[in-house]
Amino acid sequence: MKLNIKALSLTIGILWALSMFLLGITNFFWPGYGETFLQTMASIYPGYDAKNSIADIFIGTLYGFLDGIVGGFIFGWFYNRLAVNQKSSATVPSQQQEPRRTLNPTPKPRKPLPPVPPS
Repeated sequence: MKLNIKALSLTIGILWALSMFLLGITNFFWPGYGETFLQTMASIYPGYDAKNSIADIFIGTLYGFLDGIVGGFIFGWFYNRLAVNQKSSATVPSQQQEPRRTLNPTPKPRKPLPPVPPS
């Protein structure tokens, strides 16, 4: 089974952006909440400072969306490549599968019913 890379990329991008947005909004109203995570993201995303401002929430959300799209694309691409390799290496042309066996391969003919006497 192959993954739809475009759908996977958008889904992960939206989910990661939503998580960055919700964490940024929560930190905006309750300073200190998730601060360690936001500081870690600030060390990864250039231009994002995590200083509890609306601009930083917007920048973090944008970075989260782009990061999720790129990560989703890379994951989907690798998955599809490995799934194709597994399928092609699992089926070797020299090996043929045996036909399925059933419990009753040839049904026995039924005897005809006796005629019903007239009443």
